[in-house]
Amino acid sequence: MKKTRRIFMMVVLAMAVIGTIITGCKKESEGVNIRWNRNEFGYASDLQFNFRFVENGVIHMGNETDSSVPSMLSTRLNPEREWYTGFYTDIVIVHNEEEAVALPDNVVAAWPQEDLVDGLIKGLHWAVSLKGEDLLFRGHMEREEITLEEFGLTYPITATDLVDNWEKVNALWRALTTSEKSTILRAMPHGGVRVSQEDTDAENTTTSGEEDME
Repeated sequence: MKKTRRIFMMVVLAMAVIGTIITGCKKESEGVNIRWNRNEFGYASDLQFNFRFVENGVIHMGNETDSSVPSMLSTRLNPEREWYTGFYTDIVIVHNEEEAVALPDNVVAAWPQEDLVDGLIKGLHWAVSLKGEDLLFRGHMEREEITLEEFGLTYPITATDLVDNWEKVNALWRALTTSEKSTILRAMPHGGVRVSQEDTDAENTTTSGEEDME
């Protein structure tokens, strides 16, 4: 009897240990998913990209400025939210809607809004062009001067960079101050923050023939 009880207790203990290990692995995996989702999702959401995802055969598509799709999507991607199902296995930054439609239903797609791309790029160029006193706020330097090269980018940033080099653009975006980001986002629908021709020429002398953006 004592031997049987001992065996029973050992089995229960072993099951408890296994359960703890499985739970720990699951939480670790979910933690990775949260960080992974926030990486692509955060970038695309911040820059007001379009999103497309399919749920129970229904297509949802939209962006931060014209729909609740990004908000809906965030509840599906975060394991800590009640709507999380684990159905979506990847988030892909694509060039356009055509590429998004070609993806399987368990993949979320995001791509730049075509009418905002120029404004976004001009805004990024403007932020990088800020030097010296331009970076002062109430007498304090908000951030260090930066260059595109620091982030593995070259002038000019292109629409292709926003997709193919999105991690580099994301790193640049994260380096900007909150006020700079707000300025860029507000100006995007209106053609972007204006950079003087003088600043533009300083960035790249080969652009001397471009139209004055003032």
